[in-house]
Amino acid sequence: MYFITALSLFLLSWSGLFLIDFVLKGLSRRYVQFVEKHDVQISPLQLRFYTHKYDGRLMPGVGESEDRSLSRRVGLILFSLWFDIGVVVAIACCIFMVIYLSWQLWPAIGAMFSTLVYQKSVETPRPIPGRLFQPTPTLEPQIPVFQGDEDRIDHPSRDEGLTPIIPGINMPWAHIPIFMFVLVIAAVLHELGHAWAARMENIRVSGFGVFVLGIYPGAFTEIDDIGLNQRPTWSRLRVYCAGVWHNLVLAALGFALVYSTPFLLAPLFVTGHGVTVEEVSHDSGLHGGLLPGQIVTKIDNCKVYHPESWITCAKALQNERYGRCMDTDIVKSAKSLKISVFDNELHCCDEQKNATPAHICFESQVVQRRNHQETKAPNLAEALKLGIAEKPRDVVRVETKLSTQLSCLDARTVTDQPLCNDTLPCDSSKQASNQLTCIYPALYNGTKLVRLQVENDEKPVLFVGKLEEFLYLVEVSPLVSRWSWVPRVLPHTVELLGKYVVTLSVALGVLNAVPCFALDGQHIVVAISQSVKIPRKRRHRLVQVLLLYGTFLLAANVVLGFFRFFRSFQII
Repeated sequence: MYFITALSLFLLSWSGLFLIDFVLKGLSRRYVQFVEKHDVQISPLQLRFYTHKYDGRLMPGVGESEDRSLSRRVGLILFSLWFDIGVVVAIACCIFMVIYLSWQLWPAIGAMFSTLVYQKSVETPRPIPGRLFQPTPTLEPQIPVFQGDEDRIDHPSRDEGLTPIIPGINMPWAHIPIFMFVLVIAAVLHELGHAWAARMENIRVSGFGVFVLGIYPGAFTEIDDIGLNQRPTWSRLRVYCAGVWHNLVLAALGFALVYSTPFLLAPLFVTGHGVTVEEVSHDSGLHGGLLPGQIVTKIDNCKVYHPESWITCAKALQNERYGRCMDTDIVKSAKSLKISVFDNELHCCDEQKNATPAHICFESQVVQRRNHQETKAPNLAEALKLGIAEKPRDVVRVETKLSTQLSCLDARTVTDQPLCNDTLPCDSSKQASNQLTCIYPALYNGTKLVRLQVENDEKPVLFVGKLEEFLYLVEVSPLVSRWSWVPRVLPHTVELLGKYVVTLSVALGVLNAVPCFALDGQHIVVAISQSVKIPRKRRHRLVQVLLLYGTFLLAANVVLGFFRFFRSFQII
């Protein structure tokens, strides 16, 4: 439903923009002049902007050969070296992508073919009489469990290969502004790389443009083809490879931004004082309770200083079973008589009138004493010796037995009490008038009751579930804001910006290096082939075969990526 709403708003926005453009062109002459001057074109699902403003001025003076100054010559040498490195890197990416896409595609096709053959060889099970539908297995993500001797916890493995980015499904809607901004920067820098290299080679740049197709922005540069084709092979390679090279440079800058965030934000943030919640997945039981920007300082009684101690405290809770010391009278008064099991969960609060969602079942060991009256026979030897007939007498024997008692108590109140377990009993001397009982959460299937202490918040956040869940579905940062007015989500935003820069820049760069029709890889392959001394017809056929294979590889991997994507969401 949410996806349909978002799609409706998307189509409505584009329809409104197209309608406004159509109406203004019929009513306003100034609008028509503005559109014609800046070459703005609005069509269904497409917005295009083009300008001649940068004609010959994208890199002022780079291609002017009449300047013979030393600084000018040094600058040209450095620029030439810069673009020469780009040629080597782009050609390496071209070769790597052919190998990588082939390695991704052919094993996947073989696995799919083997699956089809196996399914045909297995007899289809017959339906059970009287049942309309047969149960089908569902695909559920497998969450890794703790390994007792490991020092770190690895994230679950994911499918490799090309993965489509679809807003609202595998990319949150809140990330769209950052996604659009980074994609525009990456596309513009890619095209500017071509333009800068062309200007260095004294090739005319006709203009520059930006467009939006659906929600995906892009850019383009118009370079004089005649002047470009007249240049030597290495000069043309500089121009063709410059886009890929500058995208990879931008990715390196994004990588540096991610890892330098603590140093860049050091004046506003400090480390070692807890962890800041960056994001809580919708699939986590903490969603809505633990909010982004909150600072967690404790997990139960374990202090949290940084993400490493966040994991250490969680592993300690996984390996140890702790209870809480509670007043014995309160535990007895909350004793539950009606107990049921539903969905593999124990329910004992149904009969409690004042029970809230924070009430859960707690178990405790209660000592039960039972009196047994027995008749003890007289000692016959003593009776014969003394000559006295002793009568049988009644003796009372007391039997003690431990039994489990369930009580429905408020989890928030219970977690405020001191910890206890078998090796850490409750100390009743602190409350001489009241006796204390160690009670444990009656939770099974590997679930735990966890208390998260949030800074500047009197009420802690309680979590009932598996510890792996809030470790893998909650992102935390070691940076804690120094002052309350500093946006606590700033580190997360900066890191997210850097991650998108790395992801989108690498994707845009290496995909353009694929020897595929209409991509930079096509021009790179053609330019390299023209430097090889073989007959023209044979060279042309070789280039066509390589381009056809590269196009097939890219298209097949995209289809395979969509197939894996939809299969992971159980759509197919």
